[in-house]
Amino acid sequence: MSTDPVSAAANMPELANAPSMEERIACMVFKALQKELVSQVQSQVQAGLADIQAGLASLATSVSDTQGGLEALAGRVADVGVAGCGTGPRPSVSPLEKYDGISKTLTDQFVRQVEAAAEFEVFWDDHQKILWAQSYLTGSAQAWSCVITTGLDDAAANP
Repeated sequence: MSTDPVSAAANMPELANAPSMEERIACMVFKALQKELVSQVQSQVQAGLADIQAGLASLATSVSDTQGGLEALAGRVADVGVAGCGTGPRPSVSPLEKYDGISKTLTDQFVRQVEAAAEFEVFWDDHQKILWAQSYLTGSAQAWSCVITTGLDDAAANP
């Protein structure tokens, strides 16, 4: 009894659920497309990573160059020194004489002395500079100055 392979397969229960030829071809095509797609995505990701690495290398070089420039600048600043921040002795300035506000001729002299002495001081702002100059006033000049600065302080506090 000769059996035809198709008939023999039809009588085998384990082959009853076997995929058809079209299903097997579709499965092979799907696997091939999936493999190609995965390969393309991997290539694009690797190219993107290479671009990122190149950008990071460029950034690292830029940071290194900037750091070198800052170190060179710091060296020059240390060589030159900064007014009020140097390590050497400060120039000596004659102490200011107190001013009482009585003599007009002494007013001009006091103003010039304050301006010259202020060049050797470090002030955070003009208000601090004014308070420093006021510390050298006595008598009517001190009273007049306090009235003005109190009025300025009040105006600044209550605009």
